[in-house]
Amino acid sequence: MFPGPCQPPDGVQFAGVSGLRKALLSRPELFVTTLTEKLLTYGLGRGLEFYDAPAVRKIVRDASNNDYRSSA
Repeated sequence: MFPGPCQPPDGVQFAGVSGLRKALLSRPELFVTTLTEKLLTYGLGRGLEFYDAPAVRKIVRDASNNDYRSSA
């Protein structure tokens, strides 16, 4: 069961799964940036460093040009 009303650090309140979905879709660049960082951390087997930031920004920029969709 999903908890009741939530308020993450950015102040956007939501309740339930549909509210979470709406909150994530309202700022897709934040979600894609975080997902990209987490996947790169896993894939590289190390934490990200300052010199990884341009690669993250490029991936997010390319994703935004494709309406934040991905394909294999």
